[in-house]
Amino acid sequence: MVSDAAYSALDIVMARQNRHIEYAIEAEPFDIETLTTALDDLSPAGVLEEGSTALVYFAEVKDPGDELREIVESLRQSGAIEDYSIERREIENRNWNEEWERSREVVRVSDRLVVKPSFRDYDARDDEIVVVVDPKMSFGTGAHPTTRLCLRVVERLTRPGASVLDLGSGAGTLAIAAILFGAERALAADVDRDCKLNGEENAELNGVSENIEFLVGDVGSISGTFDLVLANIHKNELLKIAEKLRARCAPHATVALSGLLLDDEAEIRETYEQAGFTFSGKSVEDEWLAVEFTPGI
Repeated sequence: MVSDAAYSALDIVMARQNRHIEYAIEAEPFDIETLTTALDDLSPAGVLEEGSTALVYFAEVKDPGDELREIVESLRQSGAIEDYSIERREIENRNWNEEWERSREVVRVSDRLVVKPSFRDYDARDDEIVVVVDPKMSFGTGAHPTTRLCLRVVERLTRPGASVLDLGSGAGTLAIAAILFGAERALAADVDRDCKLNGEENAELNGVSENIEFLVGDVGSISGTFDLVLANIHKNELLKIAEKLRARCAPHATVALSGLLLDDEAEIRETYEQAGFTFSGKSVEDEWLAVEFTPGI
């Protein structure tokens, strides 16, 4: 699970605090979900995007200090960002839910596909697919390039009646989109229980609850095979599960992997080809990559 920040819990946490700690992080290139992904283990009380700055909040009694700086520095050393600055402030409480809602926008993924929060109005064309997502503790607003890359795969490859596996499902965005594009059933799996709850809520918002099963677990918890397998998770995890993913593929399935930087392509391709997959294509947005494979017969 990748936290899009604990926005819904923020009022509860901060209501008990007169003050809180704010870390203002500027990074080049700036990507809000790259930063929130890296900082997720610190369990921030909330993250807001303000222009090209990520505002990361902690209760006054929980200040991660040097650990936060070490994590951001590790992003620079890995090449995910080139430069950054961090400013620490102690400030008074604020209306977090209101500020978060102001920061969420309608995201156009393609000419036909839009992702939006429930509290934003959008006048859709007749031929458009609109996925309504209110992320709480989970990833999948459509704001991050890896989510958009996977959504374009869903749009291009989902066939009527297909079965879809969404591994590392977060808010359930990919599984929901697959059903809206005509898939018959989807399994959305994430190791975080909050993602299951959030995904179920979002499926209800889109009227597809009967078509999606939400599971708390990893690929080892899954049985059956699928026509389209989507895994938008960390590279290191993708490298570990190649053979397990192949076992979940129906004949002539496609596996789409993301959560990858451009420099990850060679290692991913080598690992998956050794596991019996055939490389079938890739797509790129900024420095992010989605790679597609078909299982060998």
